[in-house]
Amino acid sequence: MGLESKRLLEARTLWQDGQFTAARMTLEQFLVEHPDDPDGLQLLGAQLLALAEYAESSRRYERLAALRPDDPAVHGNLANALLLDGRFDDAASAYSRTLALAPDHPQALNGLAEAELGRNQAERALALARRACTAAPNHAPFQYTLGRAFEALEQSRNAEAAYRSAIGLAPNLAQARVNLAVGLMDRHQYREAADQLIEAVRANPALEPAHFNLGRALFYLQRLEPALAAFDAALDLAPRHADTLAMKATVLEHLNRPDMARLAAEQALEIEPSNAQATLTLARCLKRSEDGLEPAADLLSTWVDLHPDETDATAGSIRLELATILDRLGDEQNAWAMASAGNTMIADVTKVRTTEYAEHLAAYARAFPPERLSDWPQPDSSETANEPVFIVGFPRSGTTLLDNLLRGHPGLTVLEETDLVATLEQRLRLRAGQFPVNVLELDRTELATLRELWFERAREHARGPIARVVDKLPLNLVAVPLIARVFPHARFVLVLRHPFDAVLSGFFQDFEPIPAMAYFFGIEAAAQLYETVFTLWERYRAHLPLAIHEIRYESLVSDPEATMRELIGYLGLDWDARILEHEQHSGRGINTPSYHQVAQPIYDRAVERWRRYREQIPAAVLEQLRPFATQFGYSAD
Repeated sequence: MGLESKRLLEARTLWQDGQFTAARMTLEQFLVEHPDDPDGLQLLGAQLLALAEYAESSRRYERLAALRPDDPAVHGNLANALLLDGRFDDAASAYSRTLALAPDHPQALNGLAEAELGRNQAERALALARRACTAAPNHAPFQYTLGRAFEALEQSRNAEAAYRSAIGLAPNLAQARVNLAVGLMDRHQYREAADQLIEAVRANPALEPAHFNLGRALFYLQRLEPALAAFDAALDLAPRHADTLAMKATVLEHLNRPDMARLAAEQALEIEPSNAQATLTLARCLKRSEDGLEPAADLLSTWVDLHPDETDATAGSIRLELATILDRLGDEQNAWAMASAGNTMIADVTKVRTTEYAEHLAAYARAFPPERLSDWPQPDSSETANEPVFIVGFPRSGTTLLDNLLRGHPGLTVLEETDLVATLEQRLRLRAGQFPVNVLELDRTELATLRELWFERAREHARGPIARVVDKLPLNLVAVPLIARVFPHARFVLVLRHPFDAVLSGFFQDFEPIPAMAYFFGIEAAAQLYETVFTLWERYRAHLPLAIHEIRYESLVSDPEATMRELIGYLGLDWDARILEHEQHSGRGINTPSYHQVAQPIYDRAVERWRRYREQIPAAVLEQLRPFATQFGYSAD
């Protein structure tokens, strides 16, 4: 063995023993003496690549490629180093040279696809990724790249299929699970997204995006403490990631820990002064006190002025938050303008429309005309009388305040904004017959199965033993016939608020952009939603044997004890003074639009707010809502 070979062997041995610095020094000294030695260049290039020193690695491979211009492996290694170094144009050239020497080489095809993605050439990337998958259909990384190409082209369903194929071939391919989960979250499928991310973290605990996105999924699932833990885990891996600090601040603010939330938001803004989410959360912390309203307004106004071209959903949320603060400060004209701008921005960015929910409403209207409701099946006498309680109404009518008060009673388990009724609807959609009228076709056994399914989901949401369940989701009002069929002894609590105020408040609110809430992007659409759902409600109420107790928001805020005593009596429970310990229930965390209000004393400043916006609310909206205001006993003058 020659001296040169011995020194290369020594470098390999040092590397295998984990003495990376010594191995590198040995190779670099060797190449000083033998600058064109191909084995030395190859070995050092590979070691530098493994050490993530991509620029140095590519420099060695460039020298080697000049010495071996006809070796496709050398050009492929050079391309890999350039790709990892973010030099996408150079990487594409190197992969192209590789393919010129070795046509249809699957790794080179896949690498070139990744380089084209880096160059924002998604169509080219897709064609190349397809060729790579054809050449090696069972290679998971190629399916992953295919998914990325579909994702870049906004073909979300195809991207999902490719990521699932990659995961099926390589269950520990954590990044594929992360990308799949992000797509699922875009479609509000948070539960499966969280499951995928838990597996990603298990497969690769050092993958920071897995922890970060797990925090996001858990946040959307209202699992705030686990979300906080996930963001902390992400920060352990990347302490200066401003987006993670901003999301941590958001969770803390939802948990009603404003001091800690403010600290995290300020840390995020130190790293990235323009961070929109951190700015939004800091403003929400500031506005919790009266003397913080002006600073919060200044903070958000400055952000809007400095970032006029930012038009994503968070930018829209900033404008809606600014609108609510300006409203508190008595600046109705600018508040209305900001609410309009924020809603338009979110509608344009998310592309969420009301079409799907409009069909949902129409399905219930078609399924349950008055004559069908009047011929309602009698409940089985063996069914329990201790049925759940359903809080229904129109969004922004005081349901969150009510459910927070009810949490003070030990005999109740209050679940908010859950998918309990949606789970029943989904089961009926899978059944024979037309949804939702097919609920009338269910026999005693099938109804019992649906009830047990509902209680099973309730236990999952409660994450522990349950007492008598209170299911709070305002627009479950639409599904009352389904609820009444499955739970014939259910008790309904209808929360009413002046229709003008409810619709106005919804227009100002930063709802999650889903089809039902898309009505609030415009006040005219919000008024139409009110008319539609309360027309249904009045039909149900007139013809179904429902147990109903009405609560008015205005009474709840003016005399909470009297209002709650009546409700507790209606539920057949003993009075418990802890119900009125409203603010002491605030640390649990709420993930509804009104979450911040549970940490405040009960206030009545939002009563009759619509009168301050007479000039802004279109006259047609007031006329559309006037019959309901009159019917419910509210002044409409």
